[in-house]
Amino acid sequence: MNIEIHLSKSSLGTNPEVMVQFSDFQKIESIVSSRQKIYLHGLHHYKDTQLIIERNESSLFSTGLSHHVNKISVDKVIVDDFWEFDPNFYTPTSILDATYKKYLSQFSDSDWIQGALTNNTHLFFNGRLVWDIKYPVRRSLFKDVCR
Repeated sequence: MNIEIHLSKSSLGTNPEVMVQFSDFQKIESIVSSRQKIYLHGLHHYKDTQLIIERNESSLFSTGLSHHVNKISVDKVIVDDFWEFDPNFYTPTSILDATYKKYLSQFSDSDWIQGALTNNTHLFFNGRLVWDIKYPVRRSLFKDVCR
């Protein structure tokens, strides 16, 4: 199976890193251009698993800000050369990193972050975006009445 991840970033000033994980496969990639694709080829998909895109930059904690200024957007994810997930269809679950949650507690104006996590496809925080990818992929989107 192949996965193609289309990303963009809001500023060319920095090159943030993301970690992409699917089953046993893991890849760390720097986002160097305003629009970038990450390709995962030849993945073994034989059971329900998760696609995870994670951002964990400790430099955020020294900025005095509650979020990353240079946000990373997941514009779309193409799974198995056919299924396309985007901000309007099959959005991921947003999970904040535990250290980041603790860091957030020092800000009085960070309530908007929790509100922004529903149907979110932007990594403006330390944490991860998680898609549940079932086997076969169509089960992620449709109820399988024959099972």
